[in-house]
Amino acid sequence: MKLLAVDQDAICARDRGLWRALRDRTGIENILVVPERWRVNGQLVRAEPENTSLCVIPVAAVLAGRSHRAFYPSLQRLVRKMNPDILYVNAEPESFLGFQGAYIKRCTGASLKYVMMSWRNIDYPQGGFPYKLARVHDWAEKYSLGTADACIARSSDAAEILGKRGFGKSVVIPPAVDLSVFYPADGDRGSADGRNNRWVAGYVGRIDEQKGIDTLLKAVSSLDPGVSVLIAGEGPAKENLQRLARSLGMAERVMWEPAVPHSQVRELFTRLDALVLPSHTGIVWKEQFGRVLIESMACGVPVIGSDSGEIPDVIGDAGIIVPEGDPRALAGSLLHLRDNEQLCRDLIARGLSRVERHFCIDAVLPQYQELFTRIAGEPSAGTTS
Repeated sequence: MKLLAVDQDAICARDRGLWRALRDRTGIENILVVPERWRVNGQLVRAEPENTSLCVIPVAAVLAGRSHRAFYPSLQRLVRKMNPDILYVNAEPESFLGFQGAYIKRCTGASLKYVMMSWRNIDYPQGGFPYKLARVHDWAEKYSLGTADACIARSSDAAEILGKRGFGKSVVIPPAVDLSVFYPADGDRGSADGRNNRWVAGYVGRIDEQKGIDTLLKAVSSLDPGVSVLIAGEGPAKENLQRLARSLGMAERVMWEPAVPHSQVRELFTRLDALVLPSHTGIVWKEQFGRVLIESMACGVPVIGSDSGEIPDVIGDAGIIVPEGDPRALAGSLLHLRDNEQLCRDLIARGLSRVERHFCIDAVLPQYQELFTRIAGEPSAGTTS
């Protein structure tokens, strides 16, 4: 079986662990297509070379970084040249790339199987997609769902929404965390990072209003000066949040770090005593997963999340859940975690165990293999360790 996978999230070499495992430990011949350039959190990232036998092909992308509008002009020619059994695109059904994959399947013929991906956990009404050209995206979704052989849903809510559209071929598979990239720190956490013995709560990700970073700042401002905050990332809400920190009289307790490539996020985790994801639910968005949670758990960092969207299901019993938009509740949880060493150790152990059971490559790989072999009509050869 030959698989051609299009995945902008694998533009960096350290983020290709799942695709390498699929090649090495199954009978699937895997060709990975990545964009030559992709804009991530305002930064232009270039495709990194691959130093293993995994076949990685960088191609030009139009509107690179705009996940619902980007597409690859050369993709159809590449599919014809490679002649895969399965085409997988890391794209939502309503996106231009989702539509492009469906169009390529229809042009190629029924022998090519087509698989998409969906994070969406809000059931928008017809014409209600929260971006321009909503009706065009409605049509693209209908076309894609009428063509695809399967869709990898990142949550049960995403699968349920597609089911309401009449698409019953979704498989819920969570994103995978690579334990060779995300793993616990040795020795004392962040011993040389200038923390001055402060206890550090951190946020890592895009700095948008809906991420609830204001709740984190308000919570920490009510605690003693021994608790500080590290906020890493870029986004439109950054300046407003910096003003908020000054107005709360805590500017000197907040460390602002720029966005870094995904493969460098672990170094930020080593500076934290707790990772906080305090997302707010809005009219058109709620937290779709929170990948930073499973990466933090894999690094042995306790997590605290709000009850927005998928966060409680991702954390399970391996962290602390607080009501979204409630600084007092978050402050109490931060203080409880800081002052309770046994709780901290318990959450670290539970987080590591939860990642190993549900989210690491070893846990997720068999689900990908089963899906691809089933839709290709081939018997599964089984994974090898």
